[in-house]
Amino acid sequence: MRLIYLLAEITLPKTSGTGWNAGAASANRIPANRDGFIEMTIGDPNTDVMFGLSYSNTDASWNTIDFNLYMSRFRGGNIVIFQRSTQITSNSQLGSYSRGDIVRVERVGSNVNFKKNGTIIYTLPVDRSRSMIADVALYDRNAKILNAYCSVPAPNRYPIEWTDTVNVSVSGNNLTKTSGTGWNAGAASTNKIPANRDGYIEMTIGDPNTDVMFGLSYSNTNASWNTIDFNLYMSRFRGGNIVIFQRSTQITSNSQLGSYSRGDIVRVERVGNNVNFKKNGSVIYTLPADRSRSMIADVALYDRNAKVINAFCSAAPARISEDTGITEENFDKNLQIEKDQKQLSLSPNPASTYTSLSFFSTEKTTADIIIYGTNKMIIQKKIDVFPGNNLEEISLDPYAKGVYLLKIVFANGTQKTRKLIKN
Repeated sequence: MRLIYLLAEITLPKTSGTGWNAGAASANRIPANRDGFIEMTIGDPNTDVMFGLSYSNTDASWNTIDFNLYMSRFRGGNIVIFQRSTQITSNSQLGSYSRGDIVRVERVGSNVNFKKNGTIIYTLPVDRSRSMIADVALYDRNAKILNAYCSVPAPNRYPIEWTDTVNVSVSGNNLTKTSGTGWNAGAASTNKIPANRDGYIEMTIGDPNTDVMFGLSYSNTNASWNTIDFNLYMSRFRGGNIVIFQRSTQITSNSQLGSYSRGDIVRVERVGNNVNFKKNGSVIYTLPADRSRSMIADVALYDRNAKVINAFCSAAPARISEDTGITEENFDKNLQIEKDQKQLSLSPNPASTYTSLSFFSTEKTTADIIIYGTNKMIIQKKIDVFPGNNLEEISLDPYAKGVYLLKIVFANGTQKTRKLIKN
C-alpha cells in the first residue's frame, strides 16, 4: 500500500460569502524531478471548488492555479480543466461529478494527469524540474475540501513553546500582553533552528491596531524590540505597514512593504545564507544571515492585549519535564519489544538529523509521540492517525547524541516503544 499524508495548512470550509475570495495552499510539496499526487473527496456538488497543483502559491484566487480541476455547478455540474485563467476543456467534455467522488491531480513523468475515481480524464504537459504544491480556491460559503491527501508529507511544523516571558500571558502557542503600553513585554521560543540548517517561524496577525514585533534572533537578550536580530514589525505607528528592523536599525521605509490585515500569515525564515520575510507566502524582503549560528523566535509587544497568534516553528520545542525515573541502569527494562516489529518501525536508526516512524492503524485517531532520555522526557508532538499505513518524520536536531526511548501512545491507551539511537 502506498503511503499518503494529510495535506497541511488547508483551513476549510469557506467562511465568507460567495466569490473567488477564499483559498489555501499546502505545506506538502512534491519535490522537483519526482512523481506525486494530491487528492480529495467531493462534498456538496452544489458548491464550486477548484483543486489543483501549482509551482507556487501566488494568492487565494482561482486564476493562479497552474493545473486546475474545477468542479462547477455553473458549467452544468461538470468537471472542467483550467491552466491559470485559460479554460482547457469545454464545459461538457469531461462529464459530471457527484458527492463522494475522489478526484486526483498527479504528476507522472513530464505530464499532469487529472483523475476521477481512479480513471484518467485528461492530461497536460508539466515542467518536471520544479516542485509543486496543492493550491485550492472556493467560491461558495461552506464549500469544502474533504479528505485531502498528498503523496509526500508536510515538513516539520511545531507549535512554538514560549519561555523568558515578560508581561505576557501564554495560552498554548499564543501570547497576549497583560501590562500597559510600551515596549516592556515579550518572549522567546524554546524551539531552536539548528546551526547550518534552514528553518522558519510564523504567526497569524490579530488586531491590526496593536503593535507587534516578530522575528528571529541568535539569542534572547531581553524583552525589548531593539535586540531582535531579524525583526518583522507590524506597526500602526507607521501607517499600518510592515517595516523591517535589524535590532535598532530600521531597514525598510515606512511605506516600502505595504500594509497588513487581520488574518494575514507572516513568516521569517532562514534559507541558505539569507533570512526571508514573507506575508501570505510571498517574500517581501531578504537580508543576509549567519548560517553557522542557531536561531530562536523573539517577539516584543507594545499595546495592552496585543497578541501573537498561532505561532509555529519548523524546529521542535526543547521542552523537558520532571524526572521520569528512567536511568541508565533500568533503561532497557522500560523498553517493550513487540514480537511483530513490522507494527512499528524507525528508519533510519541509528540516525543523525531525522528518523521516520512508520506504523499501521485500523482506525482514525490521535496519538502522542514521546521521546525519553536518561531522567528526562521530551514531548515531541501530537499527531493525527489514519486507517492504514502511517509515516511520521521526527526531527532529531534538538537532541544530543545518545540512546533514547521512543514511545507512541494512542488515544485508547495502547502504547508501543522502540529504542532510538542518535549518532
